[in-house]
Amino acid sequence: MKWISHKLTTLAATQTVGFPLWASLTATCSSVLPDLVEMGPGKLVFRKHRGVSHNFLFWFLVHLAAYFLLKGYLQKIFPTLPVLLELKPETLLMAVGSGVFLHLLTDSLSDSGIPLWGRRRLAFRLYRTSGFLELVLVISICFLWAVLGVLRRILP
Repeated sequence: MKWISHKLTTLAATQTVGFPLWASLTATCSSVLPDLVEMGPGKLVFRKHRGVSHNFLFWFLVHLAAYFLLKGYLQKIFPTLPVLLELKPETLLMAVGSGVFLHLLTDSLSDSGIPLWGRRRLAFRLYRTSGFLELVLVISICFLWAVLGVLRRILP
């Protein structure tokens, strides 16, 4: 999926479920992280597109490590940081994690899918990247989130 498609679907999803604006924007920016880490020096670590950088387990471990780093060391070094930013490490990681998760979820809908374990891949084969069906899928996903957002507000 193109970056703009990841960003649009993530923004639609996070706004619908009620993320604060800063968290939605953080998730939207984070929705391209699995592709972004493959660029520049990342090419040395992530040798192919949609390899380890698109694995759920990899990102779970990254977020687990980031949680303990933010929770422990950064709060000791910068005790006023959470107060100044009015956020908790858990909230920030939830926003970043949501963006990454939605990226992996939408990439799993593509022909090439995402890696699971070994040579196994999760691929629902609904579209090809940059194809017409990607556009249809993105519009459909955004429309679905918009409908859910309206229903969320009018139904008790």
